[in-house]
Amino acid sequence: MRIHESNGAGRRWLVALSVGLWLMTVAGALVAESKHVVYIEASTVNRWKLDGFSSRTGNDRYRVEALREYDFDKSRLVKQVLAPGQQRPDAVIVQECSVYFPGDLEAYKRQYRGWISDIRAHGLTPVIATVVPPAHRKGAVASTKDFIKERILGRPSKFQQVVAFNDWLRALGQEMGVAIFDLERILRISSEDRHMRDEYDEGDGIHVNRAAYDLLDRELQAFLDRLEWRSSHALK
Repeated sequence: MRIHESNGAGRRWLVALSVGLWLMTVAGALVAESKHVVYIEASTVNRWKLDGFSSRTGNDRYRVEALREYDFDKSRLVKQVLAPGQQRPDAVIVQECSVYFPGDLEAYKRQYRGWISDIRAHGLTPVIATVVPPAHRKGAVASTKDFIKERILGRPSKFQQVVAFNDWLRALGQEMGVAIFDLERILRISSEDRHMRDEYDEGDGIHVNRAAYDLLDRELQAFLDRLEWRSSHALK
């Protein structure tokens, strides 16, 4: 009797082990099939919590890893992603914040072009994210400051430089064949009034709120579904 019991327990143990190994294999295959996306973000979306994207959307096809740099220059993070020995993502999205405008547009353009070229040279899929435009400035004091800066001193405002830079980013995307995740189009009032919609403003005219994050979750998922992924990583 004890021999039969022992044999039965052994068989149950082998079945349990086989099932466990099968589940591990399936889980590993699912992870391997999912796309790893690194999103180099700016403070505009600092509460988006992109690391929880898959669980919020119920979509395990994409694993989104958020990296943040509180500076326009994202070179450090681009180098970190491309460094030898690092697990390479399938795509890298680079986004900037309107807080860095107005600024040196020519320097910004050189940096952005360089990042896209480096990402592509390593066999990854680069993605350009447009800058979330500022909301309308509120109050007489703010309006007066903008009037003096733009009309009297002839200096570009934050809003003017952001939309000009976004136009350049779209042109760069066309030139280099790079997909655009168009945050401006998603969050602006209209094509005629390109300010951020008030309902997405966290309150400071720059950063976005929870309603915007919910919308961006849906938009990012749809964008990744349409994205043409590069088939392999050129360099390991």
